[in-house]
This record gives sequence, structure tokens and C-alpha cells, in this order.
Amino acid sequence: MPESFSYSLESLPFLTCIEPELVTTLCKRAAMSTHVKQGEALYRQGDISDVLFVVQKGTFKSVWVNQEGKEIILQLSGKGSFLGENSICDKTRHLTSAIAMVDSRVCILTRDNLEEVIRESPGLALQVICNLGNRLRAFSQEVLDFRIGSTRERVLKLLIKLAAEYGEPCPEGTRINMRLTQYEISCFIGASRVMVAQTLKRLIAENQVTRDKNQYILIDPEGVRGSCCSG
Repeated sequence: MPESFSYSLESLPFLTCIEPELVTTLCKRAAMSTHVKQGEALYRQGDISDVLFVVQKGTFKSVWVNQEGKEIILQLSGKGSFLGENSICDKTRHLTSAIAMVDSRVCILTRDNLEEVIRESPGLALQVICNLGNRLRAFSQEVLDFRIGSTRERVLKLLIKLAAEYGEPCPEGTRINMRLTQYEISCFIGASRVMVAQTLKRLIAENQVTRDKNQYILIDPEGVRGSCCSG
């Protein structure tokens, strides 16, 4: 079993409460992984599944499509994050689709694997519940943050968040190391693509943001953070 695979599972918050020996056993039982190319779906809204996916490499967007067919990006999940937790709990249909934003790889943990470890370490069940509750609160707050304020404020909040989580230093500032389209930004913050395009054009003219090879760069992240609420 590759060491990086074991690390991905051991890094899950709800596995930190159990004995290292059990984690090692779980990793051996769950020694499966798969590659997902950019633009491909790990799973789609409405699919039924009983596995938990751990992001080992890359980034996924969780997309919900409403009855009118409009796409809304609810969350981005990078290395160390996990996806599909609602389905592994009760084998329900996925509420969203998970789409790879870059070439990615995930580790797979089946429901049976998790149940075996819970039987050996009952305290794990409570940790799972607490962890899911914390994720739900964080998710709810994030959705509110990106739906409140002007388009400029919401675009800046998103770019600041992505720079903090996926940014890499570069001569111009901090490069957001993922391909991000205006449409995806609009789906994430709940604004029209036209408004997003106009906002990005102004930010580029103000020398706060630039773009290179389909990637955005924050020229002065701290300065951008300070101007986020300036309107």
C-alpha cells in the first residue's frame, strides 16, 4: 500500500480518535484509489453510493442543479478533504455532483470498512457525528458569506479563500493554482457571469488581480483582503 494513500486516510479528522493500529488496519482494508480527469464526475447528483472518497490529489467542486437547471457550486474540496459522506451514512442518493477541477486522485473507503472499525472502536461513531456537524456549520457559514454583499465583495472573498487554500507564491503575487472560469465563479457566488466579468475587469484595471494561463493571481493578497469590504 502506498504511503501517501495511508496518509490520506489517517489525516481524516474522525480517524484521529482511534488507535494507530486500527487506522493501519483500516488503510489496508481500504487500499483502493482511482484517478479522475479534469472535468469528469466522481459521482453525479442522484447517484446512489456507499463509499467515502478522500481527495489525495487535486480539487473537486460540489455542484447542485436546481429544478430550473441552474448550476450552483456549493463547495470546493482539495487534498485531505472527503466527499460522499452523506451517502456512506445511509446509502441515500448524492445531493450534489463532484466534478474534478484539475486531474485528481481519490482514495476509496467503503461503508463495510468503516463499520468494521466502528465495531472495534465504538467511540468513532460519535466522532463521525461531531465531524459531520462541524462540516455542516462551516458549510452553512460559507454559503452565507458568498451570498451576501456586492458582487465585488463576493468575488474578492472567493479569490482570497482560494488563494489561502490553493495559492502558490509567484513573482506577481499569489497564484491560485487551479483553472477557474468566470462561469464557475458566478455559480459559486450566485451572481451573473456578466457581473462577474465586469468585476474582474475592474479588479484587473485596479492592479489587484491579474490572469495568466487561465489562472488568477492576487497581486497583493493582504491589500486585497483590506479592500474586500471597501465596496
